[in-house]
Amino acid sequence: MERVSTRAVTVWKPSTMSFSCTLGLLSSSQPSSRAWETVSLGGWWTQTGDALYLRNGIIDHTGGNDDVQAMASSRNAQVLGFASTLGGIKAFADGSLGSRTAYMEKPWPGEPDNYGYHTYESVDWLADRFRKADENGLWIWTHAIGDRANKEVLDAFEQAGVTVSKGHAHHRIEHAQFLRPQDVERFANLGITASVQPSHLDLDIGKLKTVFPTPHPRSYAFKSLLESGAELNFGSDAPVENPDALKGIAFAAFRTQISRSCRGIF
Repeated sequence: MERVSTRAVTVWKPSTMSFSCTLGLLSSSQPSSRAWETVSLGGWWTQTGDALYLRNGIIDHTGGNDDVQAMASSRNAQVLGFASTLGGIKAFADGSLGSRTAYMEKPWPGEPDNYGYHTYESVDWLADRFRKADENGLWIWTHAIGDRANKEVLDAFEQAGVTVSKGHAHHRIEHAQFLRPQDVERFANLGITASVQPSHLDLDIGKLKTVFPTPHPRSYAFKSLLESGAELNFGSDAPVENPDALKGIAFAAFRTQISRSCRGIF
């Protein structure tokens, strides 16, 4: 493989990985549209004798069935080396809270024509790609923030018949920030993991109060998901947030912003 770019080396420099290790992290999952550069970086460090501290699960973005087939072939060929594994695909279903582009059941407050947007053609279109990925042994991790996006991604998993993955890491929805009350239990019933980032509340608590005059019934529904029996995974979304797990646990437990005097301990 060709050596990676200086930019990629900067992102994955040893000091960053060393810092992660001081937090007790032993592995990472790296969603990337440049997965092969990330993989090459692991090989580059190995060749130069430097230590590669974390085992990396590479989750590549996909645009269609051809991408899925190509990634599955590469994964099966085991070309990634001892430190990196191509685990699956990352898809985007919608936008975000801050930009009011998350795909919602009801229009965003004050914008009667704005329901956000979705990136997929239809639930059938999503289900076809989920089925193809699962047939090839790839994990499926889908970014979904709005309640309608989460509902339709769950519909696609159910329609594809891949709700419980075949011996590999569970398929999951990333973020799951807004849910319809009736969809909370579907995560458990379908065997789909809710992969959430409690530390996002650091910035989103204020937005939730200003954007929704009436609180959304299931925003950041960690307790409801847990009580439903769903598998609940916490993550940081680093480098968007600090990867320190204690910070995420604090937000999940207290749902309030950490006072400035306490920030240094997380």
